[in-house]
Amino acid sequence: NNSGHYHRTLRRMMEPYFAPKFVSNYFKIVDETTTEILDKWASSDAFLSSEVFKLYALKVFYASSFGRVDDEVITPLHDDLTIWLNGAFTVSTKRIPGTNFDEGMKA
Repeated sequence: NNSGHYHRTLRRMMEPYFAPKFVSNYFKIVDETTTEILDKWASSDAFLSSEVFKLYALKVFYASSFGRVDDEVITPLHDDLTIWLNGAFTVSTKRIPGTNFDEGMKA
């Protein structure tokens, strides 16, 4: 049947990402990224806002998906994603300059 064929096609496409070699590499990248960030946080005496934890989650996602990613790349992506999410969850979808929706559309 058609849905069985679709399921088999998706499964074949996704199989490589669940192979033991890929999963062990994923674990290695997550571990390295987490250790690197924890070392930065431990050496800082500054207050850490919730934004650093959101940035951490984004960095782990990008590192595990695409390999090592510099902070210069992740930070603007994080900022744009924050603006976009703020615009996505607004009451009005009218594009009024200066509103969260307008800023989200620009991002």
